[in-house]
Amino acid sequence: MKLAVRFFSTNKLMFIYGVLCTIVALIASQFLDLPPLIGNWEKKAWSILEFNLTDNYYPPGAALALIPFLWSGPDFWPALYFYYALSSMIYFEICKFVPNKKFRIAALAALPANTYLTWLCLTSADQVVELLTLLLFGLFALRKRFALALLSGFLLSFTRPAYWVVFILIIFLMAREKRNSESKPRNYLRQGAAVWVLFAVLAFNKVVFGSVNLASSSGDTIYFSHQKFHYLSLPKFDMDVLLKNGPSTKPEVVADSSDRLNFIEDYKTRAAFISILENPQRFLFAQMQKVDSYFFPIQKIPHLPGQYELAEDEKSILIGDERLTWSLTIGYIIFAMYRAIWMLLFAGTLVWLGLLIFSRGNFNRAEKYLLLPYLAGIVPGFLYYVETRFKICSELLAIPLHLIALHSLKELAKSMKLRSSVSRND
Repeated sequence: MKLAVRFFSTNKLMFIYGVLCTIVALIASQFLDLPPLIGNWEKKAWSILEFNLTDNYYPPGAALALIPFLWSGPDFWPALYFYYALSSMIYFEICKFVPNKKFRIAALAALPANTYLTWLCLTSADQVVELLTLLLFGLFALRKRFALALLSGFLLSFTRPAYWVVFILIIFLMAREKRNSESKPRNYLRQGAAVWVLFAVLAFNKVVFGSVNLASSSGDTIYFSHQKFHYLSLPKFDMDVLLKNGPSTKPEVVADSSDRLNFIEDYKTRAAFISILENPQRFLFAQMQKVDSYFFPIQKIPHLPGQYELAEDEKSILIGDERLTWSLTIGYIIFAMYRAIWMLLFAGTLVWLGLLIFSRGNFNRAEKYLLLPYLAGIVPGFLYYVETRFKICSELLAIPLHLIALHSLKELAKSMKLRSSVSRND
């Protein structure tokens, strides 16, 4: 009991911040027009407990996180609020690395001010689990806790496979920073630790599910990411809703109508490459939109709420329930303001990094890990597709680095002004 009281008194501000963020989430929940989807993992969670794994359509990270809260169904609100509160407290710890107090407060304001992230954490099936595991991964990387970073990075990638790229990269960089203090074999083992974890997951999937796929949903994803009308869906419309009518939205129809690429066994993957070969201009427009949607918009992707479907004849778009409520509209406006400020801060960070490179500064500071998940996210985004929900957590993780960079630029401006004043006096 005394230990718990001491821990609370030492971390009182962290707990207060977690409570305040959770209150914001509770208020936001009153304006939701969609139900929470974390309950979609209930069946998979029970299959894990019963050692009866038959489905690898999605990785089981979020299902594992739901197991302690199976008692709270069917909506599982306690799980959502618990993981959101825990995420906010971890984010508080990350923001401690911002040296300037005012900038640190600005960084802390980013989480409750991010209306769309809060909305996603309350309604999406796995967003709050992604947020928690990403922030844990970032915190342990900052603190250079290799084993804990390896574990949290694995849980993150086990929730969203798109993070395998940055997981491997960060673990490699963390190991290289200690290479002078360890033997070569041990260091090589540590540098490739995330790769060994990946191989273990692939081997497990092969034994249990008969396939080395990280997720069997990859076939659906790669097809819808490269079918001929993808360029009409994102960034404006929801791809899953728009592309469900018409022959070109059915991979089996596209695969059966062509003799190309018969050596590709999976018909969905084959249909994706057939679509690319037969629609090169559409493919190029879609790829340009992916880059533009990832780095430059202030609006969320997709821009619009509501239901917009491609007509069966593929000649028009049907407008369904537009969901144009004031609560959603105001939330979108707040997020656009948030994203515009984020982009300005990101530009400052790029200037700071450019100055470090130009001055040949040794950038071994662990803060660099905060930006890598966002930068590496363009790789799966370009290969598959881009939506705000896939990068919104990594954007939040980068904010403390943006404020660290802004503080450094401010100090640099002060020193240059002082130097100029001294030279004039001389």
